[in-house]
Amino acid sequence: MTKRIKREWAPLFVELVKRREMGVIQPEKGVPPRLLFGLTPSGVSQAILKLTSEVTGEGWSPTDLRHTAAQRLADGGISHVGLTEFMGHSSDRIANVYFDASPSQAKHINDALAISPIYKNVAKIATTRTIDKEMLLGLPAEKQIGGVPHGIPIAGIGGCNLGQNLCMKNPVLACYTCSQFMPLNDPEIHQEVVDSLRPVVTEFAAASRNNQQSPAYAQLKSTLDAARRVAEELKSDREDEG
Repeated sequence: MTKRIKREWAPLFVELVKRREMGVIQPEKGVPPRLLFGLTPSGVSQAILKLTSEVTGEGWSPTDLRHTAAQRLADGGISHVGLTEFMGHSSDRIANVYFDASPSQAKHINDALAISPIYKNVAKIATTRTIDKEMLLGLPAEKQIGGVPHGIPIAGIGGCNLGQNLCMKNPVLACYTCSQFMPLNDPEIHQEVVDSLRPVVTEFAAASRNNQQSPAYAQLKSTLDAARRVAEELKSDREDEG
């Protein structure tokens, strides 16, 4: 399998060729001259085990280093496709084990589910613009927000100053981050939205291995975080009034 190397590593290979030509490095018996390192696969493994043992005090095989590299890439946020290509696998399922074992993936999921307190996307609506149920029912039908995103019926979460029929965004999912949104002053309603959409985000995460480039996935993350913040702020206001 052909692999790229970093440009700054080139002098190492140039020096290796020079030493081979000078006879300083002798290839193993039976190894074709065309092989740069002059080693059999087992010879490469033994050389790496010896070197890592000298450097770290513990011998590490090429397989150990390969798995470590793959796990570090998964922890660092590499895409599922990218890791599959790095490993040279023909099936993308094999790379799943590295994502499943990655501690950072739990954080990505928590962020996407609007659970983690570290996730700090601020909602673009102010809870001071909330409306009560009577005001909501008094709005024209087109200004009462409702829809069935991802097969989940959502209604009664608030009103829209503009009107859904004039909205250029995806209604319901876009409302929580829209300046025209007037949320209902009932935290339980917004918490239900969060709880209902969390399984959808989980499905997106499982299918795409947290592909951060997916527009639908990014919108769901933003919506959940904004809905959670609305619910928490309304609960806080209610406690303060109490």
